[in-house]
Amino acid sequence: MTCPCPASKRARCGNSEISTKFKGVAPQDGKWGAKIYANYQLIWLGTFNSEKEAAMAYDSAALKLHHKGNTRNFPCTNVTAEEKFQDGYTMQTLLDMIRVGCYQKKFAEYLKTCSRGRELSVMQSGRKYKQIFSKKLTPSDLNKQYALSIPKLYAIKYFPHISGSAEDVEHGEVKDTYLTFNDMMTRSWKFRYCYWKSSRSFLFKKGWSSFVKENQLKTRDTIIFYMSDSDTEGGAEEVKFLIDYSRHEESDRLR
Repeated sequence: MTCPCPASKRARCGNSEISTKFKGVAPQDGKWGAKIYANYQLIWLGTFNSEKEAAMAYDSAALKLHHKGNTRNFPCTNVTAEEKFQDGYTMQTLLDMIRVGCYQKKFAEYLKTCSRGRELSVMQSGRKYKQIFSKKLTPSDLNKQYALSIPKLYAIKYFPHISGSAEDVEHGEVKDTYLTFNDMMTRSWKFRYCYWKSSRSFLFKKGWSSFVKENQLKTRDTIIFYMSDSDTEGGAEEVKFLIDYSRHEESDRLR
């Protein structure tokens, strides 16, 4: 049995207040409500802290209710994996998971289990991106200086070679550079990537604070990096990056 939008909330879910940014999302008492139509019935999906979380709830419900024919708020990423995850639950159970706030946590656990022994990948704009590494945010990543520390192993392996040594710079090594990433909403983010000699660390500096504030990131949330290699028309290899995040189970809980 599905749960329609409560009568007391139905008026506030009217088309006049529907978010123009995301499908199925509307302001709800200072937060964001999500709803979806299925079988000529309006189904209430719950109230969420952010507009993005409400839009993600809509996408998850739409995948089960409408299958691949639905219009998503966000580009397809792990849709195949999510379909397999949803196959293990009834429709009502999935809707209940979305409403109480445990859907994303359980799906993340499922992906973590599936990723053991293989690489996760996503598709965007016809390109396949593989996950290269992830990092759980620490207080130092979110302090007033707003600098994301990149683990040295991954910095050297995946990002351009930079150095804080004057000798290296004289031999053609760059001291810092800018890296451009798309997020899962295809928005572009540019980060200043540099080597901090005093702490011997690789950092994202300028641009990082905007990403943190826009996505309301908190300590113990996880940043996920993806990379795609593709040959250009001239035969040169073109590298592109994606950036995403997942919330810690406490900060991701719906109110």
